[in-house]
Amino acid sequence: MDELGIGGLDQISELPDHLLHHILSFMPTKDVVQTKLLSRTWRRVCSSYPNFEFNLHNYSQRLEQRGRYTKSFDNTMQRFHRDETGMQKLTIFASIQGAPELVPVVDRWIEISLEKQVQELDIRIYKYDLPPAIFASKSLHTLCLMGITMPPIFTTNTRFFSLRKLSICGVSLKEQILQDLIFKFPFIENLALLGGINPILVKKIRVSGLCNLKELTIFGWRVLEEVDIDAPSLKFFHYGGYILQQNNIKIKMGATNNVETLSITYDTTMTEQQFYDLISKFPLLKCLHVCMWNDV
Repeated sequence: MDELGIGGLDQISELPDHLLHHILSFMPTKDVVQTKLLSRTWRRVCSSYPNFEFNLHNYSQRLEQRGRYTKSFDNTMQRFHRDETGMQKLTIFASIQGAPELVPVVDRWIEISLEKQVQELDIRIYKYDLPPAIFASKSLHTLCLMGITMPPIFTTNTRFFSLRKLSICGVSLKEQILQDLIFKFPFIENLALLGGINPILVKKIRVSGLCNLKELTIFGWRVLEEVDIDAPSLKFFHYGGYILQQNNIKIKMGATNNVETLSITYDTTMTEQQFYDLISKFPLLKCLHVCMWNDV
């Protein structure tokens, strides 16, 4: 204990950088930045930290403060670009409404992340035109998209094999584009389809050809009429939101149905018979989670 007191040895700082980076991964971004003040070692470790988060919603609406934060983050990204370290994750929470000057800056950050072989991207920007280059990345294994505008990447039969987790929420999609999107990533293990800005455009969701898919979430599609799933490796299925309000909703499961955990979120218009008809489609079920809600 004595050697860890004032004037004692700083044993944590003696750890390898990759372990220090792992420690930082459990801390909020603002606290990570403050570790620079601890010592030269932590300044170096923080500068080479491969996870980046730009969250404009943490700052006030004053343009001056938001501008300083954006410029500071941009400088950090530029410095990291010159470094030899690869990037693990980039997260961007922002709004471009009333701030069109932010678009080329975000484009540059994403370009840098792709050059640095980023593994995880989390982009949450309403009506932001996502760069098509993202889908050609060979390093990206996790992609989370919220509110963005989908790029025209579906003009060829090219498929992308690196992605393992895909989550889309509040993305305006036509039904065929959604099906093409699912087709593009054959090795997906975790897929979350969370409603859309124009959900009226999607009445049927078909998930097939994903032999490695283990976890599927379908939630919040208001006028969905049919869900067709053929995924032999699927173990966890979360199904809910507005889709259970439709009396004529159809759920079709493939011949090989190995779902063991089912999570259902439904509203009060679902009848008891509809509920039993739904769970009867999962003969190997071991765990059932049920949440009832009232849309008033």
